[in-house]
Amino acid sequence: MLRIKFNSRQFEKEMNNIMNYSIGFIDGIGRGKKAMYAALGPQISELAGQFVDANARVSPELLHHVYEWHKTGSPEARLFDIDFTISNIGLTFRSSLKQSTSIKNGSNVPFTIKQKLWKKVLA
Repeated sequence: MLRIKFNSRQFEKEMNNIMNYSIGFIDGIGRGKKAMYAALGPQISELAGQFVDANARVSPELLHHVYEWHKTGSPEARLFDIDFTISNIGLTFRSSLKQSTSIKNGSNVPFTIKQKLWKKVLA
């Protein structure tokens, strides 16, 4: 006859330890998530801006309206910002537009409807 001894108290103790470790691990992930997003947000925003800059240099006719006159693709001449917010669901990115302050050759005032063109491109 085969007998098996099962120490239920030891099993319960080990299972409780495993569950407590798992809960602690999951809680740690939740606490670290916002810190990770806070570190990633600015980097992703800048990389997105660099992506738009690179595409503007390759195809200036498509993106010239989101840069100051004759500076298409230059980070210093951007007429947009890419901002981020952190929430319970993760990172959210939004762009905001600025008015042009430079004046086109042959004009007396800045071209202030550039941002309306940008909204049409995004639509």
